[in-house]
Amino acid sequence: MLTLAVDADLTPRERFSEDQGILQQIGVVDDVQFVRLGAELNLFDWLQFRAGYASDLEDYVDDTISAGLGISPFGVFRIDLAGSYIDEDSYGGALQMSLTF
Repeated sequence: MLTLAVDADLTPRERFSEDQGILQQIGVVDDVQFVRLGAELNLFDWLQFRAGYASDLEDYVDDTISAGLGISPFGVFRIDLAGSYIDEDSYGGALQMSLTF
């Protein structure tokens, strides 16, 4: 009925950048190390509510909040709707549909 998850990067990782060589030469570090929290509430085995939070321990990337809704009646058709928010200029959404037969 309830699933909780915590994921953490044990070591920082370097992000890919077009100017990666130049940035390293001038001493700009572009490392990220995330901790992510998530929860899913599953009601009646066909309705799921999800929420998540991601934070960069290196403080290079802004924190992200996400939420989603999943509907899967009879285990045949599934639709998932999700959204994420960072700030007033950075947000996103996703819609996924699948059919099981």
